[in-house]
Amino acid sequence: MFLIFIIPFLLMVNSVQMLRKEGFHITSFLSIAFGIFILVGEFYFITSMIVAVNNYIDHSIHLIQDFPTLLKMGFGFSVLYISLVFVAFMFYSIFIQVLPRHVDFDYIVVLGAGLIDGLTPTKLLANRLDKAIRVFNKSVSSCYIVVSGGQGSDEKVSEAEAMRTYLIDKGIKNHQIIMEDKSVNTFQNMRNSYEIIKRRGGRMRIAVVTSNFHVYRALLLCRSLDIPAIGIGAPIAFYFWPSAMIREYVALCKHYLKGYLLGWFIFVGFFLTVLSVFL
Repeated sequence: MFLIFIIPFLLMVNSVQMLRKEGFHITSFLSIAFGIFILVGEFYFITSMIVAVNNYIDHSIHLIQDFPTLLKMGFGFSVLYISLVFVAFMFYSIFIQVLPRHVDFDYIVVLGAGLIDGLTPTKLLANRLDKAIRVFNKSVSSCYIVVSGGQGSDEKVSEAEAMRTYLIDKGIKNHQIIMEDKSVNTFQNMRNSYEIIKRRGGRMRIAVVTSNFHVYRALLLCRSLDIPAIGIGAPIAFYFWPSAMIREYVALCKHYLKGYLLGWFIFVGFFLTVLSVFL
């Protein structure tokens, strides 16, 4: 719970770092906007609780009769709910980076993530490739690395070709690399890669390597495509992580909107009902 109260300040500090490193871009303000939102919610939560308790002690008015305080408390609990789910997602993204003890894959699919000057993998993509190499070297069975990514209008080669070159430079043999160079988004990454894997036949134990914040959504796509895959997260630059997490969190909330709203309704409704009974 303590983490919930320090998150707003950490997000504001992170926003300053983003501005220094990335410049004035909309993503640079995501952290501070989310931090202020949580801070305001916590303020309303604490002040409304104080008012409700004081009213109870003074026997002046019950919480159920004090609509403004009840409304502020509802907003505070809503922000608390959003924060708790965000923290849970944050820890999931951290632990997904840890490799399982027993690594036995036939295919390791690496999702593309942009190129520098249209030729060289970005740091984000290089981290994914380095993680894939670790999985490859640790795998019990002989496996292949599937590099997935098409060629953008501003790129001189496909992301798959740039990844293949990177892997070869790192010691992976060319025959151990499979290229998928037609996809332009994560859905196509997974669909096209799986089609290539199915055509090859045989056992299909698949690992999907992407950035830690992106693993959960990638696995959702795998599930929708009936792809039996395990997700493995690669680290990203620490200053970039909160903004990336916020974007991914919003995307997941939209994907699970009905369930997310149901959880919010139960969470807020339960606590407001309990407090209304006792205060």
